[in-house]
Amino acid sequence: MTAKIFTPCLALACCLGAAVPAAIPAASADAVRSGERAAPPVATEAPVQLALTFGDPVPLTQGEKASIRFLMPDVDPDAFPPETWGAVRGILLSNDFDSEKRLQLKTLLP
Repeated sequence: MTAKIFTPCLALACCLGAAVPAAIPAASADAVRSGERAAPPVATEAPVQLALTFGDPVPLTQGEKASIRFLMPDVDPDAFPPETWGAVRGILLSNDFDSEKRLQLKTLLP
């Protein structure tokens, strides 16, 4: 069974390894060999920003806010500062008991 999976995967890896040098443009490869400095590529598009990357915090979803209202009815979910949204999300998704989640969320409040 593993040979049926391993052989095509190995063939694919070998093909990709052989295709990488062919993907380099000949002009830039010649310029690098001759010691000339190639012009930097011009960026035409803005970089893609993924939701769970470093940088701006991802706002809490309506479902996460509903979970906070369920665990702590007297607390507004918007009271959590943006720096803690990741920690709040981690607490809500944990396998802890509701009482433990409630205590952990209280420690995050300002």
